[in-house]
Amino acid sequence: MLRASNVQLPLMVGLADLEAVTISGSVSGEIPVTIRGNNVIIDEGFLENDPPGGVIQYLGGAANGVVDDTSQLGVVTRTLRNLEFDSLTSAVNYSQEGDLVLQMRLKGINPDVDPTQPVILNLNVENNVPQMLRSLQATRSIEDVLERKLSQ
Repeated sequence: MLRASNVQLPLMVGLADLEAVTISGSVSGEIPVTIRGNNVIIDEGFLENDPPGGVIQYLGGAANGVVDDTSQLGVVTRTLRNLEFDSLTSAVNYSQEGDLVLQMRLKGINPDVDPTQPVILNLNVENNVPQMLRSLQATRSIEDVLERKLSQ
């Protein structure tokens, strides 16, 4: 059992190199990890924010007009520009085959949009991590070849 306690969200964002995101707060929880041979399995891991919550400020989307967009993406982008959350929960599962399922739920307000309107944002991410890593490696290999050709 991996027990996470007071993991600082700014550190996590920094490790992910997300330049358009600033965040405050911390999370704690438990992640049951099983190792079978060369495989890592996570079954029903759970993280939640530590009180009192935090603030997410997403500054992306402004350059390409998404903030002014009336679509769902535009609404989410405007909401995340200054989301004061009091609840952040995340369920994590990772299968032996490398399938990651991350279900995140944020509850809070954006005082810049409407300080009386509660915001609930659900985000579900599903991806096969080994396939994603192979794809990233192939992209880097192509970039390396192009860089060598252009520098000659």
